[in-house]
Amino acid sequence: WAAASIYQHFLVTGNRTFVIDLLPDLVQFYKSWMETHFDPEEGCMFQACHADGEENSVGLDGCRPTINSVMFGEARALSAIAHLAGDAELASFFEEEAARWQQVLLRQLWSPDLEFFVTKALHAPATLWKELHSGRLVTYFGCLACPQNRTCPPLHGWPLKQHVPVRELMGL
Repeated sequence: WAAASIYQHFLVTGNRTFVIDLLPDLVQFYKSWMETHFDPEEGCMFQACHADGEENSVGLDGCRPTINSVMFGEARALSAIAHLAGDAELASFFEEEAARWQQVLLRQLWSPDLEFFVTKALHAPATLWKELHSGRLVTYFGCLACPQNRTCPPLHGWPLKQHVPVRELMGL
């Protein structure tokens, strides 16, 4: 992701001007993701599984560990860049954002039973509904790994706001 990558570039090159000049654009990029993917009811970032670089069999649409981890890393990098720029207020804001994303991961997406991070299945927030149902995206319904004699997803649908083990998604 942009802020984390650019901050890592700074750590290698030491080019403060480059990273500081990009700070306003990086902040706007972060905000644009918040505007479209943040689910205010659940307090986490929504991502469709097909848009997350993973196949449907790896998880469901909803609050996914991957996108929420990215937001944690972006917030930490933006805080560090804001410190470099001498903007203590912005740095503090992004430190708080990083702490929030860390809590989302640990409190909402960690499964003590599975000892693994899992997706919290949710419907898309209104900000993404039009995009997801516009026909511009290719979506696949059901599991790619399900045996033919099993209905995937189940006729009653996947359980919303609950953890769904990968074994269930694969029909095992």
